[in-house]
Amino acid sequence: MSKKRHTSIAERLLAAQLAIDNALKIPKILDKLTAYGYNAERISAGRRLYEEASELVTIQKKEYGEQYEATDEVNAAWETADEAYMNTLKIARIALRANVSAQNALALNGIRKNSLSGWLEQTDVFYRNLLADPDMIAAMGNFGYNKEKLEAEKVLVDAVADANLIQEKEKGEALDATATRDAKVDEMDKWMADFKQIALIALEDNPQWLEKLGFK
Repeated sequence: MSKKRHTSIAERLLAAQLAIDNALKIPKILDKLTAYGYNAERISAGRRLYEEASELVTIQKKEYGEQYEATDEVNAAWETADEAYMNTLKIARIALRANVSAQNALALNGIRKNSLSGWLEQTDVFYRNLLADPDMIAAMGNFGYNKEKLEAEKVLVDAVADANLIQEKEKGEALDATATRDAKVDEMDKWMADFKQIALIALEDNPQWLEKLGFK
């Protein structure tokens, strides 16, 4: 049993444009369709649906482009901050080896989390607690990590969190744009389905005209 080929949105838009524009431009076809209730005004309403759907396709692509860009920015910021964090973590494990309280407060031991949310949680705990304790800062200073350096690294972590918020916003906008696009394309498809059925009846004796509309 053969499967029906999935028709892309781009193909459906092109088919709608062909059928509607030729129906409006070819007087003999328009006259036939008008007799069945599809006059120029009604067909023009279908063209407006096509135009709206086309515009929403463009908007949806733009929103996904912005989402992908935001994702790239998150990944770049994450890579930079994580490189600094991992080096600092190694130094902290040496500088604070004898400080049990620091090991717990900074979560020095255990596996590093791979997810962004887990990483943000671990790094926030690490830098926030480290910067709040003068003794720990002093111990890190013995290895070239003064307060200013640690604060600069905390800024890198905060930049990842900020970039992630933007990414999540862009994700939401992309999903909304997709839903809006799909709803309008569905509306256009329904209009086209009725239009095609009427055209098949109105132009039954003129197969070449049906072909001009893309209705073989």
